[in-house]
Amino acid sequence: MTNDKSNKELDKSTLRIPTFNMILRQILVVNAYGDKSLSDEILLQDELFYNTVSQLNFSKDSSEVRQLLSYLLELTGEPDSYLVEEILLDFVIGKGCTECSRTVCENIFGKHPTFVDMMRHPWFEHLMNHPAQTEPYNPRPSFVRNDAFYWRNFHFPLFYHLQEGNSLALEVLEHLAAKGDIPSMERVSLYYFDKCQFSKAFLLFKALHEKMQTTEWYDDWAIKQEITYKLAHLYTYGEGVEQNLDKAAQYYKELENGYNWGNRAQYQLGRMAEKRHNYQEAMDYYRKNIDCSEYSKYSFYRGDKPKDLFPLRLEIAYRQMKKKLNPIVDCLTLATCQKCNDMILQLKVMMNATVMIEWGDGETESVKWKVDDWGEVKHSYQSPGYYCITIKTDEENVLTGFHIVSHKAICSIDVSGCKGLTHLLCPNQMLKQMSLSKTEYLSVLDVHGNRLQRINLRKNQLLTIVDCSNNPLQKIEAVKHPPFSLMCIRKTRLGTKAKRRFHEIVRLNAGRLLSEGFVNQLTEPLLPTLLFYIKNSTWEDVLTCLQQENEDSKVNNNFTVLHSVYVLLKAYRHVTPCPYKNGFMWASGTWVVIAHKFKTKRTGQIVESQALEEEFYLYERPWSMILGTPVKAWDNRLPFMMLPQHPNAYYAAMCLYNMVDNNTEMKKHKIPKIVYGKETF
Repeated sequence: MTNDKSNKELDKSTLRIPTFNMILRQILVVNAYGDKSLSDEILLQDELFYNTVSQLNFSKDSSEVRQLLSYLLELTGEPDSYLVEEILLDFVIGKGCTECSRTVCENIFGKHPTFVDMMRHPWFEHLMNHPAQTEPYNPRPSFVRNDAFYWRNFHFPLFYHLQEGNSLALEVLEHLAAKGDIPSMERVSLYYFDKCQFSKAFLLFKALHEKMQTTEWYDDWAIKQEITYKLAHLYTYGEGVEQNLDKAAQYYKELENGYNWGNRAQYQLGRMAEKRHNYQEAMDYYRKNIDCSEYSKYSFYRGDKPKDLFPLRLEIAYRQMKKKLNPIVDCLTLATCQKCNDMILQLKVMMNATVMIEWGDGETESVKWKVDDWGEVKHSYQSPGYYCITIKTDEENVLTGFHIVSHKAICSIDVSGCKGLTHLLCPNQMLKQMSLSKTEYLSVLDVHGNRLQRINLRKNQLLTIVDCSNNPLQKIEAVKHPPFSLMCIRKTRLGTKAKRRFHEIVRLNAGRLLSEGFVNQLTEPLLPTLLFYIKNSTWEDVLTCLQQENEDSKVNNNFTVLHSVYVLLKAYRHVTPCPYKNGFMWASGTWVVIAHKFKTKRTGQIVESQALEEEFYLYERPWSMILGTPVKAWDNRLPFMMLPQHPNAYYAAMCLYNMVDNNTEMKKHKIPKIVYGKETF
């Protein structure tokens, strides 16, 4: 265009039909004769073109609309005039956006034209003979009619009018879908599914699924997974087709490892196995699904209304299946002291679990927990005395917190039947001994003010907060490298050597010894530090994890260097706490990043999110800080899942894999650079 610069400077109000003619004719030249030299110049006129065309739909001058429409109809006789025909189609279906344009449109094409009526117009018939598109479109958000991109794609105007409920748009898309036009087949099939016209939706889903098997473009497209899932759904419930669970399972298995629909497919496969009374297979599907990084107490998916129903349904299905396969329930017993008159207990129980309490005086109580949180139960005895209290649930690993509020009320407690306990708070009681060997999930322990002389914490690999002050305590048995981060051991009989050892342990775990009690039922568990995982892993286990990487992994030929780094880290004596208040390292695959918790403004719920700006945390921070950073298990294994904890070596290996890229630290400790084949970095 010779008037390129002057056209750009034109005000929108001065744009008239001659300007539009010039732009449109050049576009037709490019379409007809392939003169690509004009393409870039025309693209610069997008805004000008859009504003000119918008006069057809938004003009308040009837004569201007008639003149422009007449000119467009004249141009339809030229070769490859598809662009003009698409503009006309949008105008006919949408009937413009003003009273003037609507009146002109209805006078020429009729008030409610049908597909048959429109086929009498040569330009419309020519447009409907346009070759079918055999490639998928690039998915975009909801279409906006005044968007410039809207005018450059044949399908988007049709999709826009379809979502507005326009019958002519539906007829046009049905015609294109019958020709095998893939974008039209996608949109119409999903439209029918949403409108519960399942028979029509099934036929299109089936045809589209067959096309997907031979269309190379569909290998990684999310729409392929959605269509397959909807097809499986119709077979599962017999909607639009005769019910066939075998075919449904076949389609679900195609999606089992799919990025977008894999979790839901596994859930449906579990439900179908459950209907066949194959409970073990159903349990395997539920467990595989629920044991993923997106499912956790603070998962983003639980804080988003459109998405939070699925995790809840999955959890319910898993727990129901667990009851069928596993008759074991949580059981906690405690004996009261002689002068006990009233008992006040606080329990933390999973939602929808039922708690049965036998108070020991013939009275029983049953409570169904309505929230996944703490709740209080009380009981008054008619006369003081010794009573044996038994607390049971209707399934295993749902009683996760226990707090005795009454003062000097119990003299013994047995928690061996509560493997899912994370919080155990028994302050100011009369306990002389306590066994915690079965509570592998225990994270917070408060036994201050009792009569304990020794306590064994060897089996509690997640115990990070301990308050055992005000006890005649002479010995705390623990593994060589326990995860303790916060401890209070004041007013005990522990020797100087033992106190010095625990001071060293909490320092290496980026924690501290406290001078007074601090634990209550609201105390959040701390996460074990990376140094804890490294110190409790062997090189053979770490090496096994590293060897599971891809063939082009940098660890293949560098075991010697990695081993030297690993040995150095295990012997590390200087640890700096993580500077991020709510941060933790998230180990997943070969990525170890900082994440954070926050409250959503809409719901007020706490959710977790990865802090993308800290992806290279391990590459640029001192090792002393990294070793003191808490690590969250990437699989979020909760007690009710009955799943074993992940091997410690996994986190050690994944962090080691990334830490060797910190050249500053490698030089500081005189460790050679990692060598990748012939290249050195």
